[in-house]
Amino acid sequence: MARDGWVLALYQAADPDRGFTQSLARTAFLVSPTGERFKVVDVEEVGWIHLEHWRPGASRARATFGGYAEGWASSAGTGWLDLTSGRLEADKGAPEGSLQGLSARGEEVWFSSSGRVTLVGDSRRTVRTPKWLGSYGLDPSRTQLLLSDLGVVEVVDLESEEVTSVVVPESCRAAAWYDEVSVLLRCKREQIRAWVDGSGRYKELGNAVGRRDIFGGVNVRDGVVALSVSVPDDLHSESCSGQVVLWRNGELTRVPSFGPGEYPGAVSSVRAFGGRLYLGAEQWCTFGEEEPLEELAIYDPAAGSLQVLFPVVGEPNETKRQSIGAVTSWTIARSG
Repeated sequence: MARDGWVLALYQAADPDRGFTQSLARTAFLVSPTGERFKVVDVEEVGWIHLEHWRPGASRARATFGGYAEGWASSAGTGWLDLTSGRLEADKGAPEGSLQGLSARGEEVWFSSSGRVTLVGDSRRTVRTPKWLGSYGLDPSRTQLLLSDLGVVEVVDLESEEVTSVVVPESCRAAAWYDEVSVLLRCKREQIRAWVDGSGRYKELGNAVGRRDIFGGVNVRDGVVALSVSVPDDLHSESCSGQVVLWRNGELTRVPSFGPGEYPGAVSSVRAFGGRLYLGAEQWCTFGEEEPLEELAIYDPAAGSLQVLFPVVGEPNETKRQSIGAVTSWTIARSG
């Protein structure tokens, strides 16, 4: 039934009587791009769970999960969620680091702070990189991994295992892939935005973002990037999550706000597939310290339309995360 572009989502059941560190009941749903929802299975109760990837029709989804210790997420481990039974199974052979996605060859791409890129498929391969760089994701073709820090951009070719280093202005670092060969930069000095192409050259693109910070970005299609930017002071002086804007040739278009929370449009998760944006709007500020509770929507930049896929149910109270029904984790289904 499900095809590429559908969403596998975990929805928590509201239970205001449970404490913060107690497990919550969750149910896995399949959600179509038009908002049709189909229940899959009730999931084994666990402190927190994050869906990593899922192929349409597969009986298992890759997931990272764990519990809480003194209010903080702990006991992280990557394994599998069985979509027929709802049981969680640990994978003791999972590599160190965080899962970046699937390569064009279907390999899992892992990146660790020690500077190791590990590719896991029929076999396991490792590429060494400078450990002080951060990861900014796979390119649109899923054949390269983007790494960066101030003053340097590095691209890891997942096919040849070659690492290309590009020196950029010392105030700049990567924001997102601009297309399959170019990278959009974010720069501190005068908030200049620039791009660097495969030849190592860079070009200033102007200051359309102004003085707002860029938190991150996602490539939507060639030359179109969704950026998470800080909210102007005159809109929300204490907002902790950013707005999402589309960058097209230096022009910015704001993605419409949605969600019933205190900070409408405070988007905590952004992904792209097939030229469309998938967005999760967080219901209150967690500063990354808690599992986000989100309303899920899809935005079509070409049509300018936004469709809510999975709404939040209920009103938050002093217990917050226990008092509403909301999406706690989701991943876009893709077969390749």
